[in-house]
Amino acid sequence: MSTASLNAIKQIETLQVEALESCSNSAKKVLLEIAIEKTQALKEIINNQPLFSPYTAGLTIGDRIQLARESLGMSHDDLAEKLDIHPGGVLAWEDGDDQPMAGMVIPLANALKCDPMWLLTGESRHESSGCAETPQAPVKVTQGVDMHGIGKRIRKARVDKRMYTEELENAISADEGEVFRWETEKTVPPALYIDKLAKVLDVSVTWLLTGKEVEVSHG
Repeated sequence: MSTASLNAIKQIETLQVEALESCSNSAKKVLLEIAIEKTQALKEIINNQPLFSPYTAGLTIGDRIQLARESLGMSHDDLAEKLDIHPGGVLAWEDGDDQPMAGMVIPLANALKCDPMWLLTGESRHESSGCAETPQAPVKVTQGVDMHGIGKRIRKARVDKRMYTEELENAISADEGEVFRWETEKTVPPALYIDKLAKVLDVSVTWLLTGKEVEVSHG
């Protein structure tokens, strides 16, 4: 919570205590009226802040999954059911024991009603970062998309940048041979590499994951 919010809360609590302890009814009335004004000011402060931005600094992708899930009142079972996976998989992500694969990022963002960029990095492509009341990852993104094509897109972007596989691996701190395995579709890159790949290859995360550039509507 921001400093402004904390200060407002402290002021309200102080005024409420003083009002209760006051022997003067007139003083109590004045203090309570001020407390009401402060409460309204606090609501305006909170409403004007992105839902997650004060909380997400330094969080891992597992932390963000848990934060988004709990904000929606979803259990591990609820999220697992939406993703058609075992609940233990969700627990492993949140505990940091495993990373969601690239093909799971868009479905996760849709289920958690958040921007996939925020889910991956803690930052959003939009000014209102993170998860919000309206989904920033359109469900249509996942329709008709073949996630297996991510290897071909990595290779295309790498060739366009005239980079060797070893250069790309060094740039994203991946193990030797990883890029080759991704490009030949032996494996899919874990989520932790997606943002790194997008930045180094100068492409968007959305294109890398789906092959499409999606214009997000706020209407």
